[in-house]
Amino acid sequence: MARSQLTRQRIIDATVAVLVARGFTNTTMRSVSAQAATSVGAVQYHFPNKQALLIETLTEIFQEVVARLSDLGRTGGQGPDRAERIVRTLWEFYSSARFLAASEILMGTRMDPGADRPVMRVRDVLTRAYQASWNLVLADSPLAPASRLALLQFIISALRGMGALAAQMRESDYFEPQLVILEGVLARVLATGKLPCSMAPTSPQDAGRLPRYLAVV
Repeated sequence: MARSQLTRQRIIDATVAVLVARGFTNTTMRSVSAQAATSVGAVQYHFPNKQALLIETLTEIFQEVVARLSDLGRTGGQGPDRAERIVRTLWEFYSSARFLAASEILMGTRMDPGADRPVMRVRDVLTRAYQASWNLVLADSPLAPASRLALLQFIISALRGMGALAAQMRESDYFEPQLVILEGVLARVLATGKLPCSMAPTSPQDAGRLPRYLAVV
């Protein structure tokens, strides 16, 4: 069983590598098996088709983000150091190959209803887990639930855009000033318990719509 689990993990890691290097269209059972140095039959033993393979890969990537947030919730902390830890922990994911692989899956399946529906179900379930972990991170904050969610969406949107740009650039110092600004905004919100007016939900209807637009990737 341990060997089987290692093979399964190697296949998922290979899927991430192929998605990043060759894109969604060129990610096939054969290309993944070659990357994993195993047979196509071995890949099909664990994942009967490409859709199953991609869904499991996306699930693992989402779960990694949830785990990162859960760890932040357990470690606690206060002040600017807390804001820095949150931003840097999440940036470690959004600047990684796994984020790019998840983006390839979501972009590649968006025009295929047969593939899109199960992928969106996975995204919905795990995004809600992401929200729950975020609430643990801000358990001592006076921010209202809708404001917490707006703050999370802002941080995700900023890091997601930077992560997409990082795939095209090698100058890591380009992002440092932006990360510092994001840390400053978050530190101020954590210190005051208030969002800037432009970030706050403007009505109950807006607050109710926020979860629909929260996307980890």
